[in-house]
Amino acid sequence: MTTAEIITIGTELLLGDIVDINTPFISKELNKLGIDVFRTITVGDNPVRISQQILESLERATIIFTTGGLGPTIDDPTRQAVANALDVPLIFHPVLWEQILDRFKQFHHTPTENNRRQAYLPQGAEAIENSVGTAPAFYCRSKESVLICLPGVPMEVTHIFHDKINHLLIDLFHTALTTFTRVIKTAGLGESSIDNLIGDFEKLENPTVGITAHPGQVDIRITAKAEDVPTAQSMIQPIENEIVQILHDYVYGYDEDSLRNIVSDLISKGGYDITIYYPSEIEVRVIDLDLLNLFPKTIKLGRDKFNKCISDGSLYNNNKKHSIGIFLDFELHDYKRFLLTIITNQNKESKEFFFGGHESLFNERIENYTLNMILNTIKNR
Repeated sequence: MTTAEIITIGTELLLGDIVDINTPFISKELNKLGIDVFRTITVGDNPVRISQQILESLERATIIFTTGGLGPTIDDPTRQAVANALDVPLIFHPVLWEQILDRFKQFHHTPTENNRRQAYLPQGAEAIENSVGTAPAFYCRSKESVLICLPGVPMEVTHIFHDKINHLLIDLFHTALTTFTRVIKTAGLGESSIDNLIGDFEKLENPTVGITAHPGQVDIRITAKAEDVPTAQSMIQPIENEIVQILHDYVYGYDEDSLRNIVSDLISKGGYDITIYYPSEIEVRVIDLDLLNLFPKTIKLGRDKFNKCISDGSLYNNNKKHSIGIFLDFELHDYKRFLLTIITNQNKESKEFFFGGHESLFNERIENYTLNMILNTIKNR
């Protein structure tokens, strides 16, 4: 099995000064080729630690990527670290230096003497042309593995991968597999409950089944590897059918569907009139809810009127067939519990929810639970 590890290099990544976007990009590209990424690691600009990490990765993975550290300065240590790890010297490549000089001419810049460092590669390494930057990439073979070193600039990584790396990997490893993923979107049931219901599917090897939890909703990801997309889809379909049958009442969409869009479409098609009611005491928290962008019709009530409205339906015209009232309440300083009540001309339903996550996710939790209750209300009419 062809496996990969990605080593991102740069102290600025460890300090949080920049965000790593190379790893997600490379991971997705490898996934398309049917290559599993087993680990991603970030190492600072220290040649000893970089060398140590490369040696560890070479023991485990078939393909190792590094990004960063190929610039001309002293704190760009990747070339030397690779040479140390493979126990080979750095060799100057005159042809590579000429290519670097040509690239500087294209950019209307004058290279400095330290740019010559970029024309040195570990002995035995093969240069990979970087037509959008001045730092050449390269790759080295080590026993059964290949080490591919890319620059750190995301635009350059993207270009080199599409222009060179895809073909290189296919030539070296004859990767003819493709990976296809189907996502089942659910709401109204927690991660642990879903795991309890479909846990046996999570033991499969191909397709694989995984769960990703979000505030108020859970995604189920089914991924298959095959020689082409139609074959992968045919492998996924029976698994998908079984899972949907088990979780039928909680499935609201697939793949790129969002709960917000699904509910918005149902409201629009059905001509529903949505009003959100809330006690005046919690206004400081309610005004931050993204939910109000979706349902801008809101009514603020005093506590007594709010409670009376929920108990007997007064102040709310529930005679309209397509009218839905959402009553939202929670303690001002307690984000862990909140109460949702939905009143229509046919029914009143109240649910109390407990949220144990971080306060920053509370608003998203409220929105998703509210949308799911609206979804079920419309579906059951």
